[in-house]
Amino acid sequence: MFANSTETEWKDAQSAWGIECVRLEKDAYLIHEGDVADCIFWVRSGSLLVVVDDYWGRRSVLNTVGSDGLFGAAYAFSDSKTYPLSVVAAEDSVVCRISVERLLASKETNPTLYVNMMYGLLRAISNRSVALIHTIEQIKQPTLRDKIIAYLTYQSRQAKSNEFRIPLTRQQLADYLAVDRAALSREISRMQAEGLLWTKGREFRLL
Repeated sequence: MFANSTETEWKDAQSAWGIECVRLEKDAYLIHEGDVADCIFWVRSGSLLVVVDDYWGRRSVLNTVGSDGLFGAAYAFSDSKTYPLSVVAAEDSVVCRISVERLLASKETNPTLYVNMMYGLLRAISNRSVALIHTIEQIKQPTLRDKIIAYLTYQSRQAKSNEFRIPLTRQQLADYLAVDRAALSREISRMQAEGLLWTKGREFRLL
């Protein structure tokens, strides 16, 4: 959104949209389920996890939002008044909050800024829709190995290389794929022993 902006343009945006940037430590909540959906969030650095926690504390990871990513636009511009999910920091992060009310008001006061933002929002929502299709494809695979293969294949294509770093820890990946962490680790170890891949932490190389 702001990678090519001048310092003046960034200050204009901060003033026009009431942008407030906050620092979040790892695992800190940005959004709790039930919070009012009236802002758009831009990840200036770090990354976020979009999660749903059930009554017993079990967590499902729905998606990740990386550096320079946007979150909240779909909810802020929909008929939803509150968030049905939570968002936590996957690592130490800096997140900027953009007021939707101030954003809409800038259509008259700063039309160029407004148009640029709306293009960015459209692109972000479109990218999120595409990512959701891939998520559904991955978790609907019939076996644990198939889920892993689908996920790693997608990450490889995104990186345009057979060597890449995934954005999730083992526990987060297990939550994302809706599988048991121990079973996930065992299957990845088997695949490594069979010469299908090499891995260390979040680093992977497909063989």
